Amino acid sequence: MIDKRIVGGMMAVSFLAAGTASAGEDARLVEAIRSSVDYLGKEGDRWLRGEVPVQEGKGCVSCHHVGYALWSRREAQLAGVVTDDAAATDLRSRAMASQARPGITRVVSATQMIMAGAHSDNDLELIRSDGKPAGNWRAGGQFPTQLRGEDESDDVASMWTLAALATLQSLDAETEARRERASSWMGQAEPGASSEWHIARLVVASRQGDETHGSDLLERVLSAQNPDGGWGWLVEGPSNPFSTGQAVYALALVDDERARPARQRGVAYLLERQQPDGTWATPSKLTSTKPSDGKDYVYRYWGTAWASIGLSRSLAARASESSVDHRARR
Repeated sequence: MIDKRIVGGMMAVSFLAAGTASAGEDARLVEAIRSSVDYLGKEGDRWLRGEVPVQEGKGCVSCHHVGYALWSRREAQLAGVVTDDAAATDLRSRAMASQARPGITRVVSATQMIMAGAHSDNDLELIRSDGKPAGNWRAGGQFPTQLRGEDESDDVASMWTLAALATLQSLDAETEARRERASSWMGQAEPGASSEWHIARLVVASRQGDETHGSDLLERVLSAQNPDGGWGWLVEGPSNPFSTGQAVYALALVDDERARPARQRGVAYLLERQQPDGTWATPSKLTSTKPSDGKDYVYRYWGTAWASIGLSRSLAARASESSVDHRARR
């Protein structure tokens, strides 16, 4: 089966080369993605090596580093923006080796590795075996300290896990049974206070082809967009790159005309706020109950990853949509 994202990436390259009216804007988008992927790769490498002072020499694939470096690069590759290089190949290899060690992997890290196309057997084994009695998963890591209830953080992590499983072409019987159990739980889950709850739920609906719930979920996400084009951590909160990147990613998956203008406004919000070093400032006070103590680099990295992922998926979607519109006019 041909991955539609690969086709979208090919279209993105030809779209830029064609000199369309929006080529200048897309060139800016490409540069924003490239610079962010470069930053994420380098800082992800430092984290895996344990070179960040707070780690005390203990590197890992965390809920906010490394997995996102690989996922964001894969999205950029599928959008036709970057190709693999020696540093990326080495990081992927070491991250997979780290994930293969039993007893250290969390579900959220396993989810990111699946999205990056770099998961190990241990990642799937954790997904099969771990979980809460209701059928969802425990998030762990930084998630329980975020500005929402811990149960909601578990819910969100669980929905991202379901979205990741939906990207795999086939599942063994045990993993499929675990997925079905989690899907049953999700059908009963109460809506959360964070934008991410609704965004992640929309992504799952899109991945699973759930048109019944998809339209209502899309309306919820669209109604949460702020006048500046961004989305807040809480549904009615101030905009930030973390939540906006997630929303742009979700809207790029939706085959609905209502999503396009909102997505483009989200893209504009992100492009206007990228820093010269390729990052997006994401103060932890907007998303976390934990004092930053000068450690906003965690959320700067996390927010930059989501902004990059959203922009890459939007570029691929825009190219596909342009091709469809062009054929319709012929």
